Parts: sequence; structure tokens; C-alpha cells
Amino acid sequence: MIFPLKKMQKFKRTKLKWRNRWSQQELRLTVRLHHQKTQFDIAETSKKYTNKWYNCLKMKKLLAVFLSLSFLGLLFFSLFQINSVSGDAMTLALKSRQTLLFWKLGASNLKRGDIVLYKPKNQNNNPNAFEMDYLGRVVGLPTESVRIENGNLYIDNNIEKFRVEEEYLNPDTLTKAYEEGKWTKIGEFEYLILTDKRENIISIPSRIIHRNDIRGILIWKF
Repeated sequence: MIFPLKKMQKFKRTKLKWRNRWSQQELRLTVRLHHQKTQFDIAETSKKYTNKWYNCLKMKKLLAVFLSLSFLGLLFFSLFQINSVSGDAMTLALKSRQTLLFWKLGASNLKRGDIVLYKPKNQNNNPNAFEMDYLGRVVGLPTESVRIENGNLYIDNNIEKFRVEEEYLNPDTLTKAYEEGKWTKIGEFEYLILTDKRENIISIPSRIIHRNDIRGILIWKF
């Protein structure tokens, strides 16, 4: 009876030993699974916040690009104006439907011969008139006096009187005005602006344009 008892005790100890080992393995497996799950949760959380941060950064970049483009657009259109040619009033210099770029801040320092975009006088006198900008060439400067006679343009710049050599016109072009042979004074902030095509008789006072009505000076044509 002693031997079976010892054997039984040994069997119990072995069984307990294996049970303890199994429990330890289960515990290790549980800890490992928990650790893996924790790492997975951390990775998912990190990925989630990374994606959120990336999307936020992407939106900020897009917003910055949009604001920059908007600012550049506003700056461009505050300094420049784009128009296209309609008609043949400036036939030799410009072609119909040609795209032009005008510098808006150049109206304060115009020279004779400059091509400008301007608002005609009849629009100022008639508020119901259809608003349209016109193309013309500066031929008379502020404080000068002008006279048209025998198809030619004469200038008195308060120092000397001379005939304007308009090389941009056709050789057979004759300038005619209702004020033929009479001197007309140009104001301090005004310019005499004519087209290159002068088939019709013009009225000089109606072609004298104030500086504020000049939209811009031509700087580029496409």
C-alpha cells in the first residue's frame, strides 16, 4: 500500500506541475495577446491621428495656395487690364481681335505716340450710355495747344510751334477737324487722343481726355 500511495502522490505532483506549466503558458499567451492588441491599438490610434494631421496639413496647404493665388490675381488686375481689339481704328499698329495688356498706373506719365485705353467724353455726359473703352493714340500733351490745318497736326508747346510727324499713319492720311486752322488749348491734366484711322472729320474738344478717364497704357500685345 505504501508504493501505490507514493505513486499516487508522485502522479498528483506531476499533474500539478503540468497544470502549473499549462497555466503559465496560458498566462504568457494571454499577456502576449494583450501586448499585441495594445500595440495594434497604439498603431491604429497613431495612424488615425497621423492621417488626421496629414489631412489638416493638406487643407492648410491648399488654403495657403488658394489665398496666394487670390492675392496675386487681385494684385494683377489692380495693376493691369486685358482687352482685345475690336474694329480697325488702329489698323496699322494693331490687328482686330488681338489681345492687349495695359498698365493702369502709366496714365500719369504719357508720351506722344503712346497707345492708350480710355473712356470717351460722351459717357461722362450721358450716364445712360453703354460703357465701352476705346483705343487711341496720344498726340497732344497737357498745357499744349493744337491746330489741324491742311491735313496736318500742329503743336504749340509754349516754347515752339511745330508740325507733328506721325510716322505711324498711312502716307496719304489727312487729319480733318471742324476747328480747321484754330488753336485749341489742352488742360493741365488732359491729353489729345486720336485714332490712326482718320477718314471722318473730328471735333478736337471731344477728343481731349482727362487723365482720370485713361484706363491704361499699352505695354504688350499678343
